[in-house]
Amino acid sequence: MPPVTKALMETDAGTIELELFDADAPNTVANFVKLANEGFYDGLAFHRVIPGFMAQGGCPNSREGSRGMAGTGGPGYQIDCEINPQKHQAGTLAMAHAGRNTGGSQFYLCFEPQPHLDGQHTVFGHTDDMDVVLKLRNGSETDVDCGGGTCGKCGTGKMCSVTADCAAGACTGGFCQAASEWPRMVSNSLRPIHPTV
Repeated sequence: MPPVTKALMETDAGTIELELFDADAPNTVANFVKLANEGFYDGLAFHRVIPGFMAQGGCPNSREGSRGMAGTGGPGYQIDCEINPQKHQAGTLAMAHAGRNTGGSQFYLCFEPQPHLDGQHTVFGHTDDMDVVLKLRNGSETDVDCGGGTCGKCGTGKMCSVTADCAAGACTGGFCQAASEWPRMVSNSLRPIHPTV
């Protein structure tokens, strides 16, 4: 059995474990893992969420404070499509693009099967954590509840974008914010797990 790369995506809706398809899309998986290791995805929003269709993320312009329009950014380069036999099912992870061979960092997770996308986009992973995926919605207020304590970063005790212990009076490693417009990937949000057999 060939090695399988896995990744954990921490979102404010919960943790999503991803199995990546190294054999079917080696360059896309390598790019995704590289960007995750560099922290590229930390704090980015799911900027396009369409119920019954998918949740799209990975645009650096969705980061709080960014001046660009969410959905139009990337890593500064493009990668080729790796069209393969994998199908768009519930839980599919695929590369978003603006035309063939224009992907980079944006990806989407399917809520339901999308056969019209088969052969059009690179499918490079899958998750079974549909309970979390289906919580991703535009306008969701799904940031982690800090428990009502006072955060050492913002002093509000509101909602933190990272794992926090605000009930103890200190935010552990991030910044607090009011509930955001989009569900977000939290700091250290995407961690590849070394290939396993």
